[in-house]
Amino acid sequence: MLISLKQTVAILFYTDCVRDVNPTNCLRGVNPTDCVSGVNHADHIKGVNYADCVMNVNHSDRVKDVNHTDGVRGVNHTDCVKDVNHTDGVRGVNYTDCVKDVNHTDGVGGVNHTDCVKDVNQTDGVGV
Repeated sequence: MLISLKQTVAILFYTDCVRDVNPTNCLRGVNPTDCVSGVNHADHIKGVNYADCVMNVNHSDRVKDVNHTDGVRGVNHTDCVKDVNHTDGVRGVNYTDCVKDVNHTDGVGGVNHTDCVKDVNQTDGVGV
């Protein structure tokens, strides 16, 4: 894939950016100030630490995998979603702050939380 000089500079000089290590702001191999694995997003990355990340759909703060400031799939986080279009939420439904799995500030996969749901629309609760 072709990348612009701006993207190249972003890769080389952006505030910590790599594909699978712990950076502050990174993206999955290329790109700029904010990355995303499959689609354009404000702040996203696919497999490394990130402030805001999403796996492959439009979201504000999401990440797919590891420790991050705002979301991770299976680790402590405040805002996390795995997959589909949502303003703030988890895979399958709109939500404000939700994670898919375990220890989190606002939500856990399968337990009651301030703002968490696994796959159905709810104000506060679990995906059951």
